[in-house]
Amino acid sequence: MTFIDVYRKSIELIESNTPFVLATVVRSLGSTPQKVGANAIFEVNGQVHGTLGGGCLEAEARKRAMDALDDGQSSLFHLKLDDISGWDDGLICGGQATILIQPLPSMNISAYRVLIEAEKEGRAGKLLTKIIRSDGVQTDSLWLEDGDALEDSWFSDPEVLKEVKSEEQAELKGDFSKADQELLFIEPCVSKPELLIAGAGHVGKAVASLGGLMGFRTVVVDDRPEFACAGNLPGVDQVICGNIPQTISEWDIKENTYILIVTRGHQHDGASLAACVKSSAKYIGMIGSRRKSMLIRNSLKEKGLATSLELERVVCPVGLDIGSVSVQEIALSIVSQLVAFRRKGKLDASSMTYSKS
Repeated sequence: MTFIDVYRKSIELIESNTPFVLATVVRSLGSTPQKVGANAIFEVNGQVHGTLGGGCLEAEARKRAMDALDDGQSSLFHLKLDDISGWDDGLICGGQATILIQPLPSMNISAYRVLIEAEKEGRAGKLLTKIIRSDGVQTDSLWLEDGDALEDSWFSDPEVLKEVKSEEQAELKGDFSKADQELLFIEPCVSKPELLIAGAGHVGKAVASLGGLMGFRTVVVDDRPEFACAGNLPGVDQVICGNIPQTISEWDIKENTYILIVTRGHQHDGASLAACVKSSAKYIGMIGSRRKSMLIRNSLKEKGLATSLELERVVCPVGLDIGSVSVQEIALSIVSQLVAFRRKGKLDASSMTYSKS
């Protein structure tokens, strides 16, 4: 569950008048179970949506969340993760974490709605939460679209506002040591990466399902109506039935588009690769053996459809070496590689496949 999913759930609970608390890691030092920006919802009935990392940290956050529901007061609390009394399992992380507790944050629902809409439409920006620490703790959130200006009067320290545009990771700004100082929590939201899958067979279907769970916007294209249909691909964001290479060549491929070629045959794979090899896609992968990869690459070069340099970026064979046998294991190896590339920005020895072929 992503941090945006937690905000989506917050809107749902607010609109249904269901009591809950939104808890967010806004600051961390050293080794902690979750990084800054991790959030979770705690309901009165015990349900938890999202996570702060589990264990004692999350249990302590839940305890304080229930207290906050009783008094209706937002708060910031700081924990040393090697010194929480009252828990019998102990903590050896050694880090420190600061959690923002917001009971019934209905006053911020409009900002959450704009965030969800922006993410859906692929618009980048930042959710800003002002934390006012005078007479208790109060919060005020707004969505700032990338490129838009923020009124200086909204926050007390104009120097802090200058840092908003450059932030790419969630971070707490302001002087934390001063109890009466306003703090600014910045949560960047970039558009969801798109996974364009050529082929709706067993592997394509399994990759689409797992890719969606890993935060990709999934698009599957196939020219067979019985495969390219919602019934065969439940949960996929977009299903296209049509000529595969033509669809790929006409697709609006962006810098955050990942392309996976898993069609039903070598000719379809080669034509699909030719349709995207010159594109600005962040990642292009094709299923198959090293021999198949060599044959298709040589064919495209001989036909003048691609250069050696362009073909170097194509990952084939595709997937991590986890000894995959079943379709589900193959899908896991592929999506794991996609996530590794997404997080690292490159493919190194630990994120490449191995093939005997």
